[in-house]
Amino acid sequence: MTSRSASNRPGQLNKKLAVPSALWGAILDFRSGHKYVWDEQAQTARVALAHETSGFLPTVTQAELAEWRTDFVGSHRRGLKQDELRSLLAWQSGGITRNLPLALQNPWKAELVSRVVTRIEDHFAKHGAPSPVKHKRIAAGASDLQDPTTREPPAHKRPSERLEAADVAPSPEAMDDELTAERLSLGDHLGFGEALVRKLQYVDEARLDSMIGKIAAAWASPARLVSDIASVQELVARAHEFVPEDLGVALVHALSRLRDAGREMQNGVRDLVFRLSDPIATVFEVAQQTTPTALAGAAIARLDQHRSLLQNAVTAFQVTNTVTAKGASIDLLRNGRNLTRMVLPGERPYVRELEVLLGAAFRKFCEACERHDDAGVLRRAAEIREHLSRSVPTSSDPRAHSAFWKLSVQPVYRHVEVLLDEGAQRSEVAASPNLTLATTQLKLNLSGGDHQTAFACRLLNNGDGRALQIAASVIGAEPTKHTNLKSSSLWGPSMSPPIPSNWLLLVSP
Repeated sequence: MTSRSASNRPGQLNKKLAVPSALWGAILDFRSGHKYVWDEQAQTARVALAHETSGFLPTVTQAELAEWRTDFVGSHRRGLKQDELRSLLAWQSGGITRNLPLALQNPWKAELVSRVVTRIEDHFAKHGAPSPVKHKRIAAGASDLQDPTTREPPAHKRPSERLEAADVAPSPEAMDDELTAERLSLGDHLGFGEALVRKLQYVDEARLDSMIGKIAAAWASPARLVSDIASVQELVARAHEFVPEDLGVALVHALSRLRDAGREMQNGVRDLVFRLSDPIATVFEVAQQTTPTALAGAAIARLDQHRSLLQNAVTAFQVTNTVTAKGASIDLLRNGRNLTRMVLPGERPYVRELEVLLGAAFRKFCEACERHDDAGVLRRAAEIREHLSRSVPTSSDPRAHSAFWKLSVQPVYRHVEVLLDEGAQRSEVAASPNLTLATTQLKLNLSGGDHQTAFACRLLNNGDGRALQIAASVIGAEPTKHTNLKSSSLWGPSMSPPIPSNWLLLVSP
């Protein structure tokens, strides 16, 4: 398995990307909690000083990196052996490169470089500054095994040529505004909120309050999308328009994403947490805390705990086969039910989708595989495939913009499809007969001309399938000359009657 850029052809030149190591580390250092800035004078990335409150580099969040790995797994899992697939899923969960199959390490490095470079260039374009990423022309045919900081990303994801055409590249906020308007026009609660979440990394403190208010209102909206909330204070005044439990859940999710963006909770948000303290404590099953900040932190921790349990169950399900999938699916559904009240109101139907997908039909499919009931396998597979046909979200489908769907539901759909293919393939093999002659040598006198010759021949069926048509042939000269063999009893102890009585025997004269 190899990965090669579409532009990597003989006679062409490729682009080499050089990312300063300090900048590379700043983009990927989500664990330390540090905020980084670009020091223009020193031409390096460094930790922000206490008085620096803006212009932070866009450090990736843990959720975003997990989503990158999930997308990579979804596009590379086909055709892998069982041990390779197990290693790939272990890497998806832990992110340890040595767990990644060797053949996929270079494609992942290229994918990571592409995403990091695009993130860097978007940031510097927004601030009207030249990108520190150096673009150099190098001869094609150079070694494909380069350092990840200098590897060329895939052609379909190559960073835009902002060094040559910075004036035509839209800013990240302009693109986010376009996505926000699109989701709003479709009345997509989840997509509208997710589009606003993208802005949390770069909006200034003055606009942060408005962003949190709009995100929480969008995710908590009942039937009609409430998009005209201007601030958290206005959301407090209009709290009667929302179900308190749903608004509390939406607020905790918004604060979780705020934490992932490395931003702090503001005073207005603390007041809203205090007003929603009872529904938040009830839904997330945490004790009342002395401060709103502590309560929000406890609720986010409980949300992270249940998300992790569900994600672990999804990962365990992805390495099952048709015989072992039933038990793993039951564990997955149990963890999904425990999370139901804590997910966003608009994402609760996706938990119920899992109940339908892994429900009675799927369990009976697994049981039929265990019993080698080929007819049952094919019948149940047809029922499940009908549901799978509706599982691919279009660009206008809210599922396409749901983080919960992409991380916890879509991988289950993909693996169920793999299991159905596996079950159908095994059933086809099992449904085939395996006929052999009980005696491998026959002595016949066929030199007498046009007359019938009787002989005894016993067949054995070593397979599970039924033999519906049987033809016997002898390889020899002039195969067009043949004779018909007729018998009223052509089945042995391992055969499944009835067996057709017309056999074609090709012989030499």
